[in-house]
Amino acid sequence: MTWPRISVVTISYNQGRFLEEAILSVIQQQYPNLEYIVIDGASSDNSVEILKKYSDQLTYWHSQPDSGPAAALNQGFKHASGEILAFLNADDLFLPGTLKRVASLFAANQSADVIYGDGYLTDSNGKLRKPTFSDPWNLQRLAYGSCTIVQPATFFRRDVFQKTGGFNESHKASWDASLWVDLAHAGARFHYEREFLAVFRLHGHSITGSGREDVEELRVMDEIFEKVIGRPKRASDRATSLFLRLVKFLGHPLWSVDYNMFLRSIRNERE
Repeated sequence: MTWPRISVVTISYNQGRFLEEAILSVIQQQYPNLEYIVIDGASSDNSVEILKKYSDQLTYWHSQPDSGPAAALNQGFKHASGEILAFLNADDLFLPGTLKRVASLFAANQSADVIYGDGYLTDSNGKLRKPTFSDPWNLQRLAYGSCTIVQPATFFRRDVFQKTGGFNESHKASWDASLWVDLAHAGARFHYEREFLAVFRLHGHSITGSGREDVEELRVMDEIFEKVIGRPKRASDRATSLFLRLVKFLGHPLWSVDYNMFLRSIRNERE
């Protein structure tokens, strides 16, 4: 097959501890038509040294101040020309063979605009890996907080991304969920493939692992709800959300318990 160009954007800020591993997980894919872009937010650790080390294998990189992760992603995708796009945080990883597999999935599913799969959770050491699963796509369930997509295992076509206007730079958390909604409103068709494609790292300094943006995440999810449902949340919507989450939990109780225990252990370590 003719391999379509895949553009991957990595954003980083003081993630030198993990950055090299993330970069290697991309460039060691040996994908024949890769465009790899790294946007660093003027880190004060060893991130720039790592970027210089691999600069000959990066399509573009810079280390400059920015106004947050969503803004950094928009900067990165301005340099992307691939037919298929993805973003990989500096503390996450692609599994070996992911890019070729994703290209094959897009070739086999011509009507799909977004293809996503499952992943593994890992900690700061990267040794412990637990499976984490995406949900079948449902925009309304996402609005109620019961449809999860493993972000680093998600890929989308450039043409539908361009219809969204990019990432919402006012969102300092859940900017990925916000993009999924914008892609859906732009007419994107989602395809869930039950395959492990990436590793999502939880640690004491990550947004999810630290819990430092929990309030912002609730604000963004309320905004997403209003955008999808067409009205602000009511008291009765809390009951609906709890019911949908219970249904999800009953479908795979061990997965949910395992994830919550893993997240709690990460936050307890930080405390």
